[in-house]
Amino acid sequence: MLVVRPRLGMPCVRALATCLLAVMATTGAVAETVVYDHFDDAVLNPAWEITFEDASGWTYELASSNLNVTDIAEEVTDTWSHVYLTQDFERLGDFDVLCNFGWDSEGSNAAMQTFMVALRDTNDVYVAWASYHDAWAQSRGEIMAKAGVETWNQGPNSLPHSGQGNLGIQRLGNVVTVSWKGSPVLTGSADTPVNMLELRFSSGEWPSAFFGSFSVDLVSCEGEAWTPAGRSSWSHVKALYGQTSPSR
Repeated sequence: MLVVRPRLGMPCVRALATCLLAVMATTGAVAETVVYDHFDDAVLNPAWEITFEDASGWTYELASSNLNVTDIAEEVTDTWSHVYLTQDFERLGDFDVLCNFGWDSEGSNAAMQTFMVALRDTNDVYVAWASYHDAWAQSRGEIMAKAGVETWNQGPNSLPHSGQGNLGIQRLGNVVTVSWKGSPVLTGSADTPVNMLELRFSSGEWPSAFFGSFSVDLVSCEGEAWTPAGRSSWSHVKALYGQTSPSR
């Protein structure tokens, strides 16, 4: 028996595409908190993996719901010593990171110190980071950022010798935004899945310089599971039918 199937005209195709968008909007991945630390325990959460680069140790304490870092023991002079705290998690697509912290240079330009919150992808490449950076023993610090291949910095002497604020990193689709005190400072593009959050403390080991201190009050990361098929389908539908992204 010959079966004749009706050919769908463009209005029908657009209607089907609209239905697909509605399904995608209502069945999308659910945000999950993968890292959350308010540093209110007596010991550092064992979920953090600690590694050193050109450093032999560090001095810290947990007090008043803060991780207070007061020294980094150098191994090599005339370079930077680093302490990395990292946590791994399942791959994320969209994500939202917030970090509340403070710094203190003891009223001196001679401090050389950096605090960074960063996200790495499955190839161990930095997708985005935000940092407080005091790069030289004759100036005060600044905020710096990276989003995809884009970078931004305030400029030396932008910040006082001591202060506090929050760094934010967010991705929606492939748009990455870095914020300082709730205001966007940089936007870039990156579409690789992330699976690691990093906190980095660094000290410039030059004869005239010293490490002041950092206090981290909160770090959190939530996001949606990486779904490359879903992202590809959405991009395909948008390209074919000129639809705009469904609201989240």
